[in-house]
Amino acid sequence: MNVFQNHNAPHQRRFAQQGLSLIELMVAISLGLFLSFGAIQAFMSGKQIYTTQQALSRVQENARLVQEFLSFDLRNAGNYGCVSGKYVATNSNLVAGSTNEELNFANSVFGTNDVSGAATGDMTLQTALNPPPLGGTDILVVHTATNLGLEVRAAPAPTIGQVTTSNLGLVATDVIAISDCTKNTIFKPSSISAAGTTATINFAFPSIPNIGSSIMRLDTAIYYIAENPAGRPSLYRRMLNGNSEELLQGVDDMQLEYGIDNVGNDGQVDEYRTADAVIAAQWSAWGAGGKLGTTDQNVAAVRYSLLLSSEQEILDEPQTYTYNGNVVTATDRRMRQIVNGTAGLRSRLN
Repeated sequence: MNVFQNHNAPHQRRFAQQGLSLIELMVAISLGLFLSFGAIQAFMSGKQIYTTQQALSRVQENARLVQEFLSFDLRNAGNYGCVSGKYVATNSNLVAGSTNEELNFANSVFGTNDVSGAATGDMTLQTALNPPPLGGTDILVVHTATNLGLEVRAAPAPTIGQVTTSNLGLVATDVIAISDCTKNTIFKPSSISAAGTTATINFAFPSIPNIGSSIMRLDTAIYYIAENPAGRPSLYRRMLNGNSEELLQGVDDMQLEYGIDNVGNDGQVDEYRTADAVIAAQWSAWGAGGKLGTTDQNVAAVRYSLLLSSEQEILDEPQTYTYNGNVVTATDRRMRQIVNGTAGLRSRLN
């Protein structure tokens, strides 16, 4: 019996569909894109928050550091040992008088207001400030002393000005104060010779310091705002006989006011003035006859305000802020923070 296959008969086996239809594929792609977009948005948002927090942390850290620098030096300004009354004139190695503010240790502090941008900071200095200060900012000069733990061992030649002490690295370029709690002699040595553990300090004017008088090294710190090599405004400090060093980047401005004790000479601040409103006698730490007098009106505190900015432009639009009595809109998208503080001069306050 012949069996013939009927090719026109319908297939008996049905095959299952394989793969995705076009609609299913498009739905899957859309869901994937939606989820990817959400993940990217979450990542970008997290990165923005992280960047902002990092910038804020850096600005806040700079704010803490700048307050430490200024407050420490200001609190110790004019504190030249146990003497609280008298100041003896300097020798010829220092600028008598002194128009040179770096060497005028009769002043505890000094300042200039809204400088013109001149390299001298609108004052007389040993050398120009490098880099030069930014115009419109303030400059602060602070005179301090470092107690080296040295005492006068002997004054073998009082008629020529000579004392001996321990050899702890004093050099002839140092400014030295010898204080015996009744007077303070401030000078630059004409020479210092060291032999073993003993140093002999020679100076160019007669003096008879008491045995046991304290010997201190004096220094001057000049704080100012200047552009760093990267073109960013920074807080700089120059020490006596040294070069300017960049302390903090991102300090756009510094404005200062000086607290004046002008009622009762009681060491209490009665009003604040900018530097250009402080008269010469008010800068001086010493009154007539080298003593804190009953009629002197002295600077007893310094109030500072600094404008800090972040390193990166992290804001969506320029920030508007109020600084030094003015409403300012920034020209970039950096975050800005204002740091305010007041430091009293311990040598002046009661």
